[in-house]
Amino acid sequence: MLLNSIAIPKKTSLLCQISFKLGSRVRELTLLQIKDVCELAKPKASLVQKFKIHKIMNLPAAYTKGSDAMNSSKSKYERRTVRFKCEEFDQILKTIEKMAKGGVEIKPKDFYPVVEPRKGKSRKLPLAHEDLRAALERYLVFRLEKDRSTRPTDPLFINQKRSSLLP
Repeated sequence: MLLNSIAIPKKTSLLCQISFKLGSRVRELTLLQIKDVCELAKPKASLVQKFKIHKIMNLPAAYTKGSDAMNSSKSKYERRTVRFKCEEFDQILKTIEKMAKGGVEIKPKDFYPVVEPRKGKSRKLPLAHEDLRAALERYLVFRLEKDRSTRPTDPLFINQKRSSLLP
């Protein structure tokens, strides 16, 4: 592949490979942790940490489209429609009837169903492509050589300040 033959930094090469081969979104890439792509062996004092790349990468629902893992959603949901099952609607009408007979003030919003928050769907992505696995291995070796205290919960991709990348 062209990416492997050109002198591209290891992180950039891996970002391109994951994006192209797995169709991952930028936000998904920035949320990835080391444990999502590999299993780290127990660190030994003088040696570089060993790892085993997973065959399948599980993207949790919190990472995927539809979730708000980074609390970046600025829009507020404004309800325009309401849906009920027939049984629920019948029960609401009976409750309203009782309240009206009792002289209680009736507020329509008290009878709206609960708004369910949007959720992403988890995805399973195979780490089967040779170029992808090679780029992932090169990057992990580079990362683990630079920082021997790397933990499985650390971000996979970090910036110069050692914090996770922002989309």
